[in-house]
Amino acid sequence: MSPLLYSEKQILCGIAEQLCLGPDLLVTRPPLKAEVRIDHYLQSLIPTWVDEEIEISDFFAYFQYMEYYFRFKSSHSEWSEYFKLNIYKADYEKWEEFYAADFTFGRLAQFIAARATAISFQPVEVLGTECGPAGAFYGLQGLVKSLKKRSPDFGPSTRIRDVLKGDSVVYFWSQLRGITEQGVVELPAGWRYLQVTAFASLICFTTVVAVLISLLKLEPVYIASIFAVVPVGMFAVWIYQRWSNPLPSDLQTFRDLAVLIANLDCEAVRGSNMKTNSAGKGLT
Repeated sequence: MSPLLYSEKQILCGIAEQLCLGPDLLVTRPPLKAEVRIDHYLQSLIPTWVDEEIEISDFFAYFQYMEYYFRFKSSHSEWSEYFKLNIYKADYEKWEEFYAADFTFGRLAQFIAARATAISFQPVEVLGTECGPAGAFYGLQGLVKSLKKRSPDFGPSTRIRDVLKGDSVVYFWSQLRGITEQGVVELPAGWRYLQVTAFASLICFTTVVAVLISLLKLEPVYIASIFAVVPVGMFAVWIYQRWSNPLPSDLQTFRDLAVLIANLDCEAVRGSNMKTNSAGKGLT
């Protein structure tokens, strides 16, 4: 059986989730819609790009993020040909006039859909009876294996945190929210961004203390020792994230998650708008 393609809505939700993985906590992100131009959207996120031509290398860097998130590989030439970026580089005004209207997230979704291997949560037959949670669980197995190549074998009753630790939980949950069209609840923002906020706080704290030590004309060794707080603090944060549990109390095992997903009204479960891609390979 040919594997499925992600729908436009799933991919747009995935792109929105990918943007949330970044450290820009204070950035207000405008709604991400299919007709929105990619360059205009990126300019709205990065003030220094407003009213300026974005370097083509920045586009390729952004596309690499997409490749990593949706787990596929494409060459610069493929991206360039698809969005006519060779013309963008050679003659921006010509590109703006003839090709810019197609430089949208909808077109990006089409490019990704043709190359990414989709994860399905559609029901499967178990002993002659259609079972939604079983199909969702098989999809979860495929998702974990695609993210963690050496993932241990696990069953429905396995605790999610016994399989996924630290950042892998954040990435898994982000993927899950994209595939289910954000039907699964978000992880607490404080936990997701703990490393960024902790690092910023530690830097501010050590800088203030270092200035005070300098003003008090204490020995330089005190300044050096205070900056040791940063790596020690970040190691403590890493330990905390690895062993703490940010998951909702009712979503502790893969069975809990499979039952929830099976009852969602989304294309990953229905499969009604997910088209087949005969060029791809199925889940194993």
